[in-house]
Amino acid sequence: MRLYVVRHAQSADNQYVVENAHKGVRSHGLDQSYVNRQADPELSETGQKQIESLGRFLSQKRAGASEKATRIDPFQDSFDFTHIYASLMVRTMATAGAVADALHLTPAIWLDAHEMGGIWEPDGQGKPVGSPGKNRAYFQNRFPHFALPDQLGEEGWWNRPVETAADCKHRAGRFFRELMERHGGTQDRVAVVSHGLFYSFMLNAFLNIPSGSRISFAMNNAAMTRIDFVEDSIRVIYQNRSDYFPPELTT
Repeated sequence: MRLYVVRHAQSADNQYVVENAHKGVRSHGLDQSYVNRQADPELSETGQKQIESLGRFLSQKRAGASEKATRIDPFQDSFDFTHIYASLMVRTMATAGAVADALHLTPAIWLDAHEMGGIWEPDGQGKPVGSPGKNRAYFQNRFPHFALPDQLGEEGWWNRPVETAADCKHRAGRFFRELMERHGGTQDRVAVVSHGLFYSFMLNAFLNIPSGSRISFAMNNAAMTRIDFVEDSIRVIYQNRSDYFPPELTT
């Protein structure tokens, strides 16, 4: 299996953090400090430009595919994905939709790929509380080309308390085990569109990093990481790649 992890393009919340960092606004997990945080933000204008650039890059690479694409050399990669998954969050679905359109694929939802915490927003005191999330009718109308999970109903898909970091770590391990059950030992080329914090938890699970470590992995908006699972080895070919953007779109 060849795995590509793609972080969603810049969201409206990501943009707000960048523009207000000088005011002490924080951007990590449940410590986000601004009271107007959105539970499920849209992409920003920059994020829209990022997915346009990413889509063009992938479609051009696929059009120029050759035998060289099978090599480890990432610059010969044709990005000929066989599967594309996204979390059930608007920013990842918008990003995955652009990738899928460029490569003529039908994206599917993987519920466990969501960001740490789930769907939440600050209460009146600025403390995080869980929110329902969008429902099936919303996603069918907004993203009709996605394969939605059967368990997605009309009451919203989250409807539970805020997820803890410990629970997120457990979920990352479960995600890894299911990924290997679905695609391990195959020639599948799998793209997973996910989130910055969950990405770091994923890599810790993939690389079997001891639980007491403080190793984290950064990832820019709409950047990609490629990991090859070959027999009994895991090869990180590249991490946080975004050279398909002009500098002004790197966030």
